[in-house]
Amino acid sequence: MALVTKCIRKTLTTMIVGTAVLLLIAPIAGRIGMGQAFAEDEKPQHAERKTRKTPTLNLKLHEKLQEAQEFNEKGDSAGALRLLDELRDPRKYDKYNSYERAMLWNFYAFIYYSQENYRKTIEAYENVLKQPDLPEALGVGTLYSLSQIYFVQENYSKAVQTLEKWFKVAENPGANAYILLGQGYYQLKDYNKAIPAVEKAIGIAREREKEVKENWYLLLRAMYYDKEDYKKTFEILRTLTHEYPKKEYYSQLAAMYGELKQEFNQYSTVAAMNDAKLLSKNAELVTYAQFLMQNDRPYRAAVILDEGMKNKIVEKTDRNYKLLGNAWTLAKEDKKAIPAFESAAKLSDTGDLYASLAQSYLNVEDWDKAINSVNKAFDKGKLKRPDTANVVLGMALFNLKKYDASLKAFEAAKKDKRSEKIARQWLRYVRGERDRAKALEKGLS
Repeated sequence: MALVTKCIRKTLTTMIVGTAVLLLIAPIAGRIGMGQAFAEDEKPQHAERKTRKTPTLNLKLHEKLQEAQEFNEKGDSAGALRLLDELRDPRKYDKYNSYERAMLWNFYAFIYYSQENYRKTIEAYENVLKQPDLPEALGVGTLYSLSQIYFVQENYSKAVQTLEKWFKVAENPGANAYILLGQGYYQLKDYNKAIPAVEKAIGIAREREKEVKENWYLLLRAMYYDKEDYKKTFEILRTLTHEYPKKEYYSQLAAMYGELKQEFNQYSTVAAMNDAKLLSKNAELVTYAQFLMQNDRPYRAAVILDEGMKNKIVEKTDRNYKLLGNAWTLAKEDKKAIPAFESAAKLSDTGDLYASLAQSYLNVEDWDKAINSVNKAFDKGKLKRPDTANVVLGMALFNLKKYDASLKAFEAAKKDKRSEKIARQWLRYVRGERDRAKALEKGLS
């Protein structure tokens, strides 16, 4: 199961903070004089706020700006800039009122932005803001657009400074503005300012019955995680699994439960993933089965592996068959373990799995097959524990009353210190039984 850290780092490397997709600039919006356009979420919410009287735009300048706009719409931004430069001739420019100058610089910003010349875009917007007695909507909108341009340039310090100025003059800012602020502070690693901004955005969205976007939760989760506030990280993950029930969030939540040593909740989360058919790969089901076995649920593990193989999800390898056989054995279902160990043994290049198969046959008291499997184990070779194989062999032979062969097997097992004690016990017992059997046979003859 992937670590939460990895999952979280991967998510952050693909997150783009401040992108042109936000449609930063719409200075003309089809008609000269309409001012800076707002995103719908950022529109002022109250009409009663007093506004400054908007100065007029003289007809000749209006027509020239429209002409420049037509050049730009045809893809001739150079032609549009030539017209704007003509309008900036001091003999004309000095006669403009502050609103006319602001609109000229505003259109410069639009052209430069379309060319992705962000340095010039910023200069143009700064010239807009230098004009006295700006119409409120134009001034406020310019600040917001300027902050976003700084984001595009990844100048996060300037971006948040400008956005903070915007917050002081904007009325009823929407959630997106707070998200932008939170992103900026996050990039500056100022989590104490970033987190409240994102939480404010989420609160506004809920209050206004707007969508709380998945990426907002991801941003908040990343910030809490980087701050090492795992309790809050955990809470955000739980929210993500509820609002956006994706496998990656369930996996991360399960991993967090593991880090918090809440094994039951970890098990419940992974079980819910399996029930929801979110575990759809070999590694996922095998890992889940191993987790179940570690938590004393071998029967459930065996069922998961068995069904996975039938559904062609769990690969039919010697390792997976061995895991299945071990699960059935731990669940005391030796008859079901036998086919799994048989399949594993045939695929393996060592004799160990034949030794495991022999143990299963011994458990179901099929002595002949137990002996046959041990012999196959020795024939295949590369046994990790030949001593335990000899113990199984000795027990099977004993139950068939083949005492001398049984003693030989236990003598071989005794040579390994790991099995010396049990081998000695069996040797005494087998010798006693052999002697009693001989005495009985002699008495009857």
